[in-house]
Amino acid sequence: MSGFDRSDLPNGLSILRLILAPVLLGLALAGLAQAFLVTLIVAFATDAADGYLARRFGTVSERGAKLDSRADLATWCVLAPSFWLLRPDFVEAEIAWIGLAAAGLVAGGVVAFIRFGRMPSYHTYGAKLAAIVLAGALVAVLLGAPAWPLQFATVVAFLSQLEEVAITAILPAPRTDVPSVWHAARLR
Repeated sequence: MSGFDRSDLPNGLSILRLILAPVLLGLALAGLAQAFLVTLIVAFATDAADGYLARRFGTVSERGAKLDSRADLATWCVLAPSFWLLRPDFVEAEIAWIGLAAAGLVAGGVVAFIRFGRMPSYHTYGAKLAAIVLAGALVAVLLGAPAWPLQFATVVAFLSQLEEVAITAILPAPRTDVPSVWHAARLR
């Protein structure tokens, strides 16, 4: 029986994020805002670390990219209902912005599924920027910040999803890890 290899760590972090998604929802259902916040920060940290470690250990793979994308999707899918449970006043006031972010996320996935029969795993620079900005905005909202950081983050996220739609339209076949629409055009 083989032991744990450090190259297993990136996929392990993605699996942890998959596990944390329903935990986040459970914490929100229980009204445990502080535990939710800490768990959310851990989930965001694993998202930042898994890709970095995969590149550092030389273990980047299509399987790992897909696992990371599924963990991202699971995390982002539980955030809207969780925030509704924890900050209903904020969600009601900002529902149009939240809807814009959700529409972008859905559009990127639907277009890729229609075109290639699978969800995208592009890991674009724009998506990475959007994840960082959204993560910061969501943590700020939980700490009582005004709405503008979330509004700004929503615009960044929506634009990153438009780029993913463009990448899907440009690519002749499905691919993982396409950093930008410029890279997609070069792959064509």
